[in-house]
Amino acid sequence: MSISFSIYIKRRLANSSSYIRILIYMFIKSFKSTSFSQFWRVWNPFFGYYLIIFIYRPLKRFFSRKISLVLTFLFSGLFIHDLPLYLLSHLLKLNYNFPFFTICFFYLSILLLYERRFIWLAKYLGFDLSFMLQLLYFSCSLMFTVITTMIFTIYG
Repeated sequence: MSISFSIYIKRRLANSSSYIRILIYMFIKSFKSTSFSQFWRVWNPFFGYYLIIFIYRPLKRFFSRKISLVLTFLFSGLFIHDLPLYLLSHLLKLNYNFPFFTICFFYLSILLLYERRFIWLAKYLGFDLSFMLQLLYFSCSLMFTVITTMIFTIYG
């Protein structure tokens, strides 16, 4: 069953007719989230809606939930982030040829799949979840992306 875009936005964020208010609320709500999955449910619902409807759900017909999630994140990294940067860099005569966001989104998807273990660790260590989870989530993904970039630079 598919819902309309406007209903999806209202469910994810707010009951507002102003897109500016929705964007502001998106940032506030996403960075106050207490889990990775809650963060991704409210982060950029405009792309999220189309990724769920046109990428994730069709993939789930053929693959497991985990594989579908990883493939959706890879699609987002490649076609929504890296491809526009690649095209813009060639338009501006810059040199952006490395799929940085695709690799980063791969690591983000893996972290999302195992978020319960990260939540347990943060609670065990006594950290504030809303801040610590986001910090851990993005720092881990950035660290793995930098390491992968270095490996490709050295050996590629």
